[in-house]
Amino acid sequence: MNMNRGVATLIYVCSGGLAALSQLILKSAAKRSENRGGKRIFNLKVIIAYCILFMTIFMSMFAMRFISYKYVPVLTTISYVFVFLLSYFVLKEHITKKQIMGVFLILLGIVIYNMS
Repeated sequence: MNMNRGVATLIYVCSGGLAALSQLILKSAAKRSENRGGKRIFNLKVIIAYCILFMTIFMSMFAMRFISYKYVPVLTTISYVFVFLLSYFVLKEHITKKQIMGVFLILLGIVIYNMS
């Protein structure tokens, strides 16, 4: 099977975005106070979030067949940016200057790594 490396990279980045989405769903499910005992495990949001997370594992494994392994750690850090953005826009969480600086440093590190 021959696949364009750019498409494989896009699949890998999308898997990071979906993993961030699943974390967001898990976080919103954890905030609900009625989630106690078995209801915590058999909650529809929790089941959906883990299904999405399970799917991202297969997406990542598939994409890694076509991406050089030296780029995988760099692409993985993009998921932190997705979590940051989703938390701000969806959960309306307060963002600190340190968090903005952290995301900036992640992106700067990705740019510097890819320049070499």
